Amino acid sequence: MLRGLDYPGDKSSGLLEESIAGEVLFQPQFQSLPCPALDLESGQCELYTHRPAACRTYGPAIRLDGEDLPHCPLNYTDTTAEQIEEFRVDIDTRESGQAALNEFIEGGGKPGQTVVAFALACWKG
Repeated sequence: MLRGLDYPGDKSSGLLEESIAGEVLFQPQFQSLPCPALDLESGQCELYTHRPAACRTYGPAIRLDGEDLPHCPLNYTDTTAEQIEEFRVDIDTRESGQAALNEFIEGGGKPGQTVVAFALACWKG
């Protein structure tokens, strides 16, 4: 599926290595590339209504399951760090996330981390 890429994981399943090292090795290669779901001509997301949680939570200052996520650098340009922390939204998905994962596994899914590009490659066929 991901030919020619130095993919830190299983190229056939798309699952990343279960280590921080795998993430660290993978991310810098693709950080400057546009999202593969972005229509470059229109600037629209091709799967907006079905976008993954990573897309849904990027932008605002969020604390997800106890971890502060980075916010989009284009947001809060006239705001102090203290104000950003005041605005930060706390979201806890551990219980509902575990229930969704259990349903996925019961349906034959295999747990693990992958990337949007791999999921899109499988989705588009």
